[in-house]
Amino acid sequence: MKSTNTPGLRFIARPANSSGQLHIYVRITVKKRRVEISLQKTVARSHWDAKIGCACCNRDVMRKINPYIEEVRSKLMECFSELQLKHRPLACHTLKALFLGEEQPEHTLCSLITYHNTNMIEVLSPGTLKNYFTTEKYVKLFLQKNIAGRTSISRNLITSLLASLNFSCEDQHLCRQIIHSLIMVL
Repeated sequence: MKSTNTPGLRFIARPANSSGQLHIYVRITVKKRRVEISLQKTVARSHWDAKIGCACCNRDVMRKINPYIEEVRSKLMECFSELQLKHRPLACHTLKALFLGEEQPEHTLCSLITYHNTNMIEVLSPGTLKNYFTTEKYVKLFLQKNIAGRTSISRNLITSLLASLNFSCEDQHLCRQIIHSLIMVL
């Protein structure tokens, strides 16, 4: 059975000011790396149980804070499930970005090459640019031939693409040039 890493979630409180108030944070730990997110909530020092990671001792504070903590825990676990369903690697910063809605869209190999070629028109000489356009043409042909007609491929598969491209080329010198151009683009 393949083991998966699950994120460690711990709710902690830190002193906000000298008045005895504490700011509440959630600490996400994945593979011994951690990141913290402020929940923008405060609680009195006497109403926080550090062992459990939730409010205690005051019924009104417990009714306000604890359901919010459970909601945050639930949303973070939903984000974790979403990363698993997309077969994306789990890291604490990606989980935080997904939770905060800051995640960037995943680029495809063809979109990265096209982006590079359009932005480098002013910088590169025409001969060098011609080589990059040739590389783009060969990569699209390779993808159409080997990936069932799809011209886009996610960033997670680039390494395996380069390896299979290296073995499928008949002209090894041309193949090395194409791989070099791809690496320069990426």
